[in-house]
Amino acid sequence: MVHSTNSLGPQKPFLAQVSREKCSKYIMSSYLELFLGPIKVLAWLILHFIWKIKKFEFQTLFRKSWEPSIYTEIKTLAQISKEDFRKLPQHLALVFHNFEEEQLLKVARIITWAWMMDIHIISVYDEKGIIKTNASRMHKFITTLLEEVQAAQSAKNLKIKDLPSLKFCNFTFNNKFEGNYTLKIVLLGEDDGKQGIVSVTKDLFQKGLNYRPTNGLSEAFNNKALDFVTWETAINKNVGLDWCDTEPELMMVFGNVNSTLGFLPWHIRLTEIHWLPTLYASTCASFLESLQKFSSCERRVGA
Repeated sequence: MVHSTNSLGPQKPFLAQVSREKCSKYIMSSYLELFLGPIKVLAWLILHFIWKIKKFEFQTLFRKSWEPSIYTEIKTLAQISKEDFRKLPQHLALVFHNFEEEQLLKVARIITWAWMMDIHIISVYDEKGIIKTNASRMHKFITTLLEEVQAAQSAKNLKIKDLPSLKFCNFTFNNKFEGNYTLKIVLLGEDDGKQGIVSVTKDLFQKGLNYRPTNGLSEAFNNKALDFVTWETAINKNVGLDWCDTEPELMMVFGNVNSTLGFLPWHIRLTEIHWLPTLYASTCASFLESLQKFSSCERRVGA
């Protein structure tokens, strides 16, 4: 007599044990992954942060290593004869695209270059108004550079003109130098441009300046209630340019961008505009090349 047996019978306990082991391993791995997941993310963030810092340090070191000393620039500019230039701007506008706070010293150097080339009025503009926000630091940087010019003049017998009185036209700072003439600097941002036009125009209209209230600004202008001279005087006073009766003859735009970036539109009607590379890539040589280009350009419109 043959008895049939279920071949799966003896395997059930073994399969159940395997299933329990797999389940335990899965649960353990899940807990382990849950625990290690945030640690992995934190470790990645720390490594990424360290890489960013090292990259910034390398870029800064690389830029500084290629940046000539201020004395080299002073010596170069002191040896240049102004007679080599048929004309030089008396009012220069400097416009910076994608400006960063770490570039403040470079802007101060460019202002020093301009002063050494007999440019006595300088408008400085960046879209975000970072330079204007750091006006006190900018004043300190320029004062320090002028002191270095003075030291180089004494130590190296360089023929450099007398140091100027330094005036920030929309700020008040103590001046270390009392020269026979004044280097005037005005710091501007985007709020001084198109937005400045809007705010000043609204202000003039609301004050009812020399006219009865009308239905709108267009009617006021048509009736010559708000004449252009009144408007221009008010807006120049708003941005600190009420003392200045000249527009910039030359504007240098740094940043490989063909745009004035919102610079005061009423202030550059006859301004010659030059496009320069980024501020990091710009040198004293490229600055002088721009002045030489301005000097050689024949002006057929305006004074």
